[in-house]
This record gives sequence, structure tokens and C-alpha cells, in this order.
Amino acid sequence: MLTGCSIGVGSEEPATSASQDEGGGSASATGSEDEGGGSASATGSEDEGGENSSEELDTQAGEPGVDPEEPPEPIATVEAPATDSTGEPTTLTVDLLEARREDELLVLTFRFTPAEGDGKPQWLYHYLGQQTWAPQVIDTTNLRVHDVVKGEGQPKPLLTDYQGTKFGPGQRYYAFAVFAAPPEDVESVTVNVVGGARSLTEVPLS
Repeated sequence: MLTGCSIGVGSEEPATSASQDEGGGSASATGSEDEGGGSASATGSEDEGGENSSEELDTQAGEPGVDPEEPPEPIATVEAPATDSTGEPTTLTVDLLEARREDELLVLTFRFTPAEGDGKPQWLYHYLGQQTWAPQVIDTTNLRVHDVVKGEGQPKPLLTDYQGTKFGPGQRYYAFAVFAAPPEDVESVTVNVVGGARSLTEVPLS
């Protein structure tokens, strides 16, 4: 369950026709389950600061509706290239935990886990090389690409703030993103999670 935002059919960037080659390869949505790894408030600063407490990360996990003590099993998992706080390359394990229809919307829930290392906690924005987080859903049945929607009367996309809670190596960070739902007869989609990572294919919708 999402909290802290009004979800209605707001605006979406016009859906575009999907290319036959989405680029970056693909990962099947039947990935191994043991490949472990509401909008967060933008309270971070350029000072990377100390490591967040478990309580802070547990609170953040509740915003996309995840119980950190009993998280769901991943639908799919992909390894994404990332950058740690020292500027060195690292890896983010990204688990897709849920792809759930809510009326005319589709809510995706993710878990990001940086590889163990010496880096300090930082925003998702910094792990992504100071790039915005802009996942996409591809309706391969109708060859349509969907970007994250905007809430009714809201200027920002409906997804977890990628410059909100900081998380360090080995810590789990939960996030959600909201899209326009594909037609009811569409049973699975492809998901582009982050740039540079393989697409997640045949993701089942619930």
C-alpha cells in the first residue's frame, strides 16, 4: 500500500512505440529467488554523512508498502552497474518485488542492494552516476513504452525520491514507481529498471 501521495490518473509522457531492440540485453523474470539483494522525503544534503540506522531504513521501506522483516520473494533480479561514494565502480543488485495493478495504474516495487565495500551511504542518484532514476514499463503485446506517471495536480513523477534516504553497501533500499496499466488482456511486461542494466522480461502482472 502506498502512502504519502495522491494516486489518481494524472499525466503520463505520451507512450511511444517500443523498438524491437530495447538495448542492453534482457533478464528473464524467472530469475533466482536467492539472488538477494509513497515517496521518500528529500532530506538529504551534499554531505554524505554517516550510515543510516536500521530504523530509518525500515521506516523508508514502509513507504512503498514493504515489511522489511518479511519482504516478498523477488519476481526478477538484475545486477546493475553503479558508482560508490569514492567514485569507484560497484554493483547494485535490483530485485523487482511486485508488479501490481491498482485500477488504471500499475505499481512496481523494487529493492536496491549495493555490493559490500568501503563506500559511505549515499543517495540512489549517486549510485546511478548522478543520473535520475526513470524506470520504464514496456507493453510488448501492444509495443508501447510507458514512463512513470505524474499524480493529479503534481509536477513530479510518482516514484520514490532518488535523493531522499541514503543507504550504504549491503543495506537494502526499497522503492516504488507508478505507471499507467496496460490493457487487462496483457499478462506480462518488460521492465527497464536503470540505465546500463539488462531489461527484465516476461514480468507477470498481479
